[in-house]
Amino acid sequence: QAAERGIDVIFLAAPTSGAQRLKKIARLSRGYVYYVSLTGVTGARKELPPGLREKIRSVCRLTSTPVCVGFGISKPGHIRSLEDAGDGIIVGSAIINIMKKNAGRRRRDLVRKTAEFVGKLAGALTGACGER
Repeated sequence: QAAERGIDVIFLAAPTSGAQRLKKIARLSRGYVYYVSLTGVTGARKELPPGLREKIRSVCRLTSTPVCVGFGISKPGHIRSLEDAGDGIIVGSAIINIMKKNAGRRRRDLVRKTAEFVGKLAGALTGACGER
């Protein structure tokens, strides 16, 4: 029903997904493949797992569908280290944390602080995402 309504079903590929499962995810995905950068729970991390760039690239080789990476990405350095590995970068928890931290402020200040943080993340991009 999702496809009939113009909604893409986004499949998640995990670091623990084997080759056969990754191939199936790549074949069935529409919109983009969401590559989960780490095992465990989502949330901001100081460091991303070693070998992440190559894992993302290996999924990219399986599909022409865009591959975006998320989970644990929380600072500009993470984005700089991953931007040419896949087609997109997803940041969730870090943005929510900024919003929570500023929740007691006036709406205008909350929006400004959130926009400043997102601007720093976006500023880390050099345009290499999606150039594979």
